[in-house]
Amino acid sequence: MQDQLNIVTRSTPLAIAQVEEALVALRAALPHVNWEIRRHTTPGDRDLETPLTDADVPDDFFTRDLDDALIRGEGDLAIHSAKDLPRHMRPELCVAALLPARDIRDALVSRAGTEPRVIGTSSPSREAFIRQHFPAAQTKPIRGSIGQRLEQLDRGDYDAVIIAACALERLGWADRITHYLDTDPAPQQGRLALVVRADQHALIEALAPLDIRRQAGLVALVGCPADPDLLSLKARNYLEQADVVLHDRLLPADILKLIRGRAVPVGKAGGEASTPQSEIHRQMLHEAEKGHLVVRLQGGDPLIFAHLNEELDFLTAWNLRVDLVPTLTAAQVAAAHGYAPLTHRHDGGHLHLMAGHTPKGDAPIPYPGPGNGNLAIYMGVTEAAETRSKLEEAGWPADASVLVGERLGYRDESVRSVPLSELGRTQIQRPAVFLLGVKPFPRTPHTLFVGTDPTHFLNHGPLINWPLIQLTAKPLVERRAHIEAQLGTIDGCFFPSRFSVRSFVEALLTFTDVRALAGKKLLAVGPATEEELVRFGLRADASVDSYGGIRALAQIMSQTAQGTFLYPCSDEAPRQSRIEVLKQSGIDLLPAIFYENRTIEYKELPRIPFDRVLFTSTSTVNAYFNLYPEELDRNRIWLAVGPSTLRALEKRGLPAQSL
Repeated sequence: MQDQLNIVTRSTPLAIAQVEEALVALRAALPHVNWEIRRHTTPGDRDLETPLTDADVPDDFFTRDLDDALIRGEGDLAIHSAKDLPRHMRPELCVAALLPARDIRDALVSRAGTEPRVIGTSSPSREAFIRQHFPAAQTKPIRGSIGQRLEQLDRGDYDAVIIAACALERLGWADRITHYLDTDPAPQQGRLALVVRADQHALIEALAPLDIRRQAGLVALVGCPADPDLLSLKARNYLEQADVVLHDRLLPADILKLIRGRAVPVGKAGGEASTPQSEIHRQMLHEAEKGHLVVRLQGGDPLIFAHLNEELDFLTAWNLRVDLVPTLTAAQVAAAHGYAPLTHRHDGGHLHLMAGHTPKGDAPIPYPGPGNGNLAIYMGVTEAAETRSKLEEAGWPADASVLVGERLGYRDESVRSVPLSELGRTQIQRPAVFLLGVKPFPRTPHTLFVGTDPTHFLNHGPLINWPLIQLTAKPLVERRAHIEAQLGTIDGCFFPSRFSVRSFVEALLTFTDVRALAGKKLLAVGPATEEELVRFGLRADASVDSYGGIRALAQIMSQTAQGTFLYPCSDEAPRQSRIEVLKQSGIDLLPAIFYENRTIEYKELPRIPFDRVLFTSTSTVNAYFNLYPEELDRNRIWLAVGPSTLRALEKRGLPAQSL
């Protein structure tokens, strides 16, 4: 490659500022090259009369002379505003690189103390924005450099002009911005394009590391189901690996926990201040251009009544790589939780997905009547009374059953049937979906699970996961100190729970690895604890495949499992009783508090009906009846995991059953 290369550019102050900006990247990529700048004019510089909205304006209006210079060999590289590139590049040329975008927003610049009545712009999209947001204003074409446009504004030819924010920033005039516009700009605004001849292979290869199309990360448009347990594996993988998650307002708490520390709320709220869609687009672009994995997490299926059209239009126009991950839509979740098939091959053979409100400016869409398919109505709570009227006009009888799915996936979820006549008269919590024409079947009574991990108890469901205790590990330095103090003298470790294993191994790995446990005996209470050991590459020397607890474990231990055992436990563990039980088997327990057990306080029980409650420990029993003392008088089936849990229930006079 030559040591001297020539840059061709327009001669406007903005074009020269753009060259200086691009040279920073060029000198870093090609430090041995000397750059000479050659200035040209283009048809767009010579013709300052023709409005850019004129259909006869060619799409190479601002690039033609520079392209000609490259093809003639009078320059090696042209620097353009990427938005000025023609739709179809000449075959002799190629875009070697697009540089990362500056601020892509459009800005309104107004004369001080004036109300915008005449607004200057030469962009069709900006004209449409003005008509919508400044209906009393007149649009007037404006041409010339940025400085010339500001001069026309200042002398009173216009009350305001719309200019790309990045142009004002590059020229040092950002202080002239009155406010930014909540609209998508022209695609590629704010980016610089490096154009070379297609046969300059060495230069193209040298510029490749600068090309944001190669360096940008992925934007994943991911749907989040109302029931977090229905999150797909692909969606979960994206959420776990994402650098940033731009998320909707209404998401299940478990999902928000999963993305904690990387979450950026961009949700919209009806009638409240919302993040403009253009701002969501801007954030996706800038995060992706950093090389990040960006997840745009949408509540519900992004293909159903979302902003997928706008987002795909924007992302593809900006040359970003996109993946789309659908999910179950709210109608499916409500139907499943209500045991109500959405369709039936003999009756209700098709399904209409309808919006409960009509966007501004759109004509209302009539609802189909009975016999024309089942209905799923989204976003209809605010206008429920109007929805009722439109359904009645369509022929639905007043006593038609409406299956209402309220706050699906939240702790106060409810799926209930109300007569159509009550729609708009009974209180309904948002978000909600209405189903008409579906036929619910009798629901299986649910089991309320109040432990921390329902994985091993699914056969006792369907479960309502309602954890009443939260296990929190003690600081790593404290746990590590316990292990370092005892590891050289103990004969083994006694693990009462999965969390015990996890909190122990996490601390162990801060200074050594699991090989330090070679020759130590490992005891596990229950199959879940044994599984957790396996997850870390460890095997229990003694365990029980039932919920018989510590007494069952003591009965099967051989003479080889004796000596002193470290016991990583919670602050609520029955330490003394366990010490006494295992003492009879020749084991001396050394209790060490590795985690704390705290009650999670939910003021109200779930709205989903349940007839059984499954307790996994004494602490879950205590938490439940301390929070809900009235439950002592309820006629429920009380299920206990382990003998100590059973005894805790029996002490309260309840006819408990042991699993």
